[in-house]
Amino acid sequence: MSITSKVRVKSDGQLWYGDYPQGPAVSTVRWEADQVQRVLGWPVRAVIAVHGARVPGGRIYLDGVTVIQARDLRSYIRSLPGAAGWDRALVTETARIADARLAPASAR
Repeated sequence: MSITSKVRVKSDGQLWYGDYPQGPAVSTVRWEADQVQRVLGWPVRAVIAVHGARVPGGRIYLDGVTVIQARDLRSYIRSLPGAAGWDRALVTETARIADARLAPASAR
């Protein structure tokens, strides 16, 4: 697959994907991460994984959101520092809380 589109930040500080501004997408992802953090009660990272476009330098940090190429998502997650106390039980409890309190948009 050839990647022809490019993700970039223009001089106005806006994220662009090809010829399309992505400011609303960045704001939405940041807002969603804030809502999840509020519900779960611990820090959440906002990430946009872009498919089919090159991200200069591999990552862009913009307004609290990390933008990466989709193929790099797994390695990005694995590169994050570990947090004390996270074990299988806490991950399971987090999933339970998320399932109970974060209904899909289609269920609202």
